[in-house]
Amino acid sequence: MINPCKIIDKFFSSKQKATFCLFLYVFFTFNGYSQAVRADYQAYIEQYRATALQHQQVFGIPASITLAQGLLESRAGKSGLAKNGNNHFGIKDFNWKGEVLCYGDSTNMSCYRKYGAPEDSFLDHARFLKSKRYGKLYELEITDYRGWAEGLRECGYAEDPAYPQKLIGIIEQYRLHELDASFASASTVAATGGGMSEKPPKNSESKAEKRAREKAEKEALKQAKKEAREREKLQREQEKKAREKEKKLREQAKMSDRTNGRTVNFGNASADND
Repeated sequence: MINPCKIIDKFFSSKQKATFCLFLYVFFTFNGYSQAVRADYQAYIEQYRATALQHQQVFGIPASITLAQGLLESRAGKSGLAKNGNNHFGIKDFNWKGEVLCYGDSTNMSCYRKYGAPEDSFLDHARFLKSKRYGKLYELEITDYRGWAEGLRECGYAEDPAYPQKLIGIIEQYRLHELDASFASASTVAATGGGMSEKPPKNSESKAEKRAREKAEKEALKQAKKEAREREKLQREQEKKAREKEKKLREQAKMSDRTNGRTVNFGNASADND
């Protein structure tokens, strides 16, 4: 990278040059960092866009909120919690019977839920937000990402008072709210046979729609549990094969040591008579 300070040697005094160089350093550093983060965020969005849209349809959680929370909480999948525990939403181990990942010491320790795959974290996040604690969020329009961001803070999801603004900033910077609107529009057109209709009022879900939604939720949870069991089974099989391979290698090494030390005994003493 070209050092701009060398270019201005002939035009500024030492004091002016120092001030100007400091400004250039901050500008170029911040700009480069923003571009790097943007690339990471865009890749994360592309990777989990389909999952977020599916959860919007099944659970009624705006895709923009799911993606923004994942981006913020996991630092686009690069946090230690995301890498080591596949936890993309910072959900702690309350009422959790699975594995945990703990940080800190005996006097100040925080434990978080650990998942087999990132998709398990996304599903658990959706189930987590379906608890009664967050019930009032579903009174909001699916496109009201600002209301959802504020509501998450009010319901106690995060202690950071700036949490809503951080989510809103991410959503607007990466235009995630367009996902909510486009998906909601597509759903409305499909429901009306392709015709135009007015925006449905809040809490307009019919009994049939509620039953269909609940059925879809159960099917999604059932499928997720099935996939988790299959992954656990595969992992156990792989671990078993690894142990067997390690055992075999140890036995071969032991046999090699005995052979080199001429202590091997094959149960035939005739060799001593040759």
